[in-house]
Amino acid sequence: GVNRRQQIGSWALELDVLGGQMDFPMAQADTMVGFDETTGTYLYGSVPVAVTGKDVLGGGLLISPPIEGLKFAVSAYTMRLFGSVAGAPSEKLSDDRQKAYAGAIEYATDKISLRSEALFTRGYEKDDAAYVEAAYKITPHWQVAGTFEYVHFKAPPSPAETLSKHRAFGAALNFWVSANAVLKLNYYRVQHNRAARPVADAVNQALGGTLAEKTDVIIGGVQFAF
Repeated sequence: GVNRRQQIGSWALELDVLGGQMDFPMAQADTMVGFDETTGTYLYGSVPVAVTGKDVLGGGLLISPPIEGLKFAVSAYTMRLFGSVAGAPSEKLSDDRQKAYAGAIEYATDKISLRSEALFTRGYEKDDAAYVEAAYKITPHWQVAGTFEYVHFKAPPSPAETLSKHRAFGAALNFWVSANAVLKLNYYRVQHNRAARPVADAVNQALGGTLAEKTDVIIGGVQFAF
């Protein structure tokens, strides 16, 4: 990869260009494994899939205008996707190159933090994803925050629609012990099951109408920054 920073007047630009290969984390793919003659429905199971991106070309641009705390970013990449199912030899998933386009904006000061990112992929996989996050320091120690997340995996199609979507609303109350340590209490209301799904038998539960499509999550923790 190549990185270059350039100052143009009061504006700062940072350009990244990369190429090579990307190995993605092992994932689980839903596949048909049988047919239930009693209910007249197909049965599904999950198999491990290793995905690799070859002949990767991409780059990104970070723009810092003359407004303290404000940043814009855009990026894109293209690659050829290969997949290996359950340890079998890797095969090309599509003759079309996989492409991705992303954009982000951030405004952060001592009191206010606003962030948003969006990602669109096209090719063998077709996905849309975005989030918006806002935080405000009421006092030097207490901070409130909120977030919204959206993901829709459009292709390859999922056997059950709810497993291809994710939508979440979140709220947080943070206590900053110091500039480098914060106590966090988060609540999330999650709709659909792309992220909130049981480890096993998710497809069969969804097709059978027994999979809960709403999940409430409460998380507490401590975060350190050095």
